[in-house]
Amino acid sequence: MRCQFQWITFRNKKKSRNGATCRGITWPKLDASIGLMIGNNVPDAYTPFEVATGPSGSPHATRTRLGWIIWNMIRECTGTNKVVNRVQMSAIHEEEHSRLNELVEKSMNFDFPERIIDDKRENSVDDNSFLDYVNKNIHFEKGQYYIPLPFRDNNVKLPNNASQGQQRLRSLKNKFIKNPKFKQDYTDFMEKLLERGYMEHVPKEQFNRNDGRVWYIPHHGVYHSQKPDKIRIVFDCSATYMGVSLNKQLLQGPDLTNNLLGVLIRFREEKVAILGDIEAMFHQEERSKEVKQWSLEDDLPVERALGVQWFIETDTLGFRIKCKEKIATRRSILSITSSVYDPLGIISPYVLNAKSILQGLCRQGFSWDKELTGTDLKKWNDWLDQLSDLENVRIDRCYKPKNFGKVVSSQLHCFSDASEIGYGMVFYLRLVDDEGMIHCSFVLGKSRVAPLKK
Repeated sequence: MRCQFQWITFRNKKKSRNGATCRGITWPKLDASIGLMIGNNVPDAYTPFEVATGPSGSPHATRTRLGWIIWNMIRECTGTNKVVNRVQMSAIHEEEHSRLNELVEKSMNFDFPERIIDDKRENSVDDNSFLDYVNKNIHFEKGQYYIPLPFRDNNVKLPNNASQGQQRLRSLKNKFIKNPKFKQDYTDFMEKLLERGYMEHVPKEQFNRNDGRVWYIPHHGVYHSQKPDKIRIVFDCSATYMGVSLNKQLLQGPDLTNNLLGVLIRFREEKVAILGDIEAMFHQEERSKEVKQWSLEDDLPVERALGVQWFIETDTLGFRIKCKEKIATRRSILSITSSVYDPLGIISPYVLNAKSILQGLCRQGFSWDKELTGTDLKKWNDWLDQLSDLENVRIDRCYKPKNFGKVVSSQLHCFSDASEIGYGMVFYLRLVDDEGMIHCSFVLGKSRVAPLKK
């Protein structure tokens, strides 16, 4: 992404040679600063619904979705100058670097989650439309709640994408031939969907239906890296055909998911923690038969709790690092660094060193696939040699130690520091119980590399 900054001078005209009004339009008196600049990359904002003109050479106005806009040439006139910043952004899409963009974005999201935490999102117009639609159309039947698809336009006509669905299905069949296990897992999953009533066979009388109310949903199967034997079928409702996708025709609704970091911090508040796995995204009336049998005599396993390794036997949080050997390049460093998932910042000082190496390569103008040599290679190898030691780093899951009494005082202490390499902070929770016992627990750590621009 390239950003080009330019200076533009707007003049507050006291008087225009051609006049400053269009016939039939009364302009409101505004005294406000520019909060948002909308460019021609949003053509819908400039669609004209009405045009008001005057004599030749005079201003003219167009009525758009956002209201009236006046157009005129900037001519010589007296007045004061106002300087406004304009940011011109040119997006460059290169297929070969798409994965790099994902890794960089992932890394930045881990570094700056507080931006999302601090923003209190209000419902948009579409969100309110979705909630209103749900309240009007939800109904309860046979122990389940049903909601029709929330189309943006109930009279929408969809193109017939049968050819797209057939093409994706042929690709899926070829994969079945090459991988019998994949075929069996896929078939078992789809049969369960039929048995549970999540989907049904299309009636024969609707096979040739072509009234613009039919959409063929492509699907494919994926295995999770942490659960290689469990397949998940992805129904690709975002697949585009003739510029149309099913997702674009539906109201998304407000985001009701809890912030991951907040959930993880609350997960550590009390001495007893309960972890459950979602069997399916559909709530059922009877689910008792799906409860797993627990044996208290078995060794307690290591579970993934919100992406973090939870060692249940010792009730601690830690790491299990699996790193494939790769040639040392800027690309591989970004890949390995991004694979170290540490939302609590337990090992943020260690990860900061890798980010510093990556920043140094960026400063030198290193290409993505150029192999490291000399001092840079030594720094990276030293960092990799310590990677396996991370499995020895553990913190208590619960803020309170065993036999800790009733909390009568709690304080949150923050320490921060900075240097030319980077800056960071760490939070500790200081607890005092009713017997005067004091205990301090690690809560959260954050680190950043110093900006390139000094």
